[in-house]
Amino acid sequence: MRKLCCFLLFSIILFSCSNSERFTSSGFELQNESGKVLIAVSRNGLVTVRDQVVGAIKVNGTIYNTSGGLLATLTSTNILIDKEGDKIIEVDEEGTISDGPGIIMQWNDEGEFLDKNSKTGMQMVPVDEDSFQTASCIIAVYLAF
Repeated sequence: MRKLCCFLLFSIILFSCSNSERFTSSGFELQNESGKVLIAVSRNGLVTVRDQVVGAIKVNGTIYNTSGGLLATLTSTNILIDKEGDKIIEVDEEGTISDGPGIIMQWNDEGEFLDKNSKTGMQMVPVDEDSFQTASCIIAVYLAF
């Protein structure tokens, strides 16, 4: 009985660690300089691009299309991979996108998306630093910069 309890406890811990939350969203919009919504992510994970629902995100770090097909996954090492397992880009916890040796794009404290240090004209509204990584992954998948 004791061995069974130990096994169950170990299994629960292992399952909890393997299903960690990678994406967070309190609901946000990515707007251009004139305030037009380019991408919106609802609290329940629906992704809308230019007023059309195009997919969904899951807290485990996966992005799906509207048919439920897997588009991309954020690994535990912050590598965004496509459905075949090929690397798309690296995205750290702060939403900084890099190609390995250098930073390509990042967020500032005002929620502006920067290309190195230059403004891209895209801003997160409302600003939610916990959602920067999620937003960067969505940008990489849906806008394919």
